[in-house]
Amino acid sequence: MMESLARRTAKQVCAVIGDEGKRAVCVELLTKILIYGDSVKDQVREEFRRTFTEEERRLLRNEMAKHLK
Repeated sequence: MMESLARRTAKQVCAVIGDEGKRAVCVELLTKILIYGDSVKDQVREEFRRTFTEEERRLLRNEMAKHLK
C-alpha cells in the first residue's frame, strides 16, 4: 500500500520531465526515496545529479514541494 502511494506521488511529480526515459528513472528514484528515506538519500541524490540537468532538478524540486505540503 505504501509503495503504491509512493509510486503514484512519484509519477505525479515526475510528470514535469519531458523525456519518457528520464521520467521512468525519476519515478524509480523518487519512489525509492519516499519508501526508504534517509538510508538511500545520498545514493539517490547522486543518481539525480548524474541523470537530470539543473533545470530538470529545479522543476522536480518545485513540483515536489507542491505535492508534499
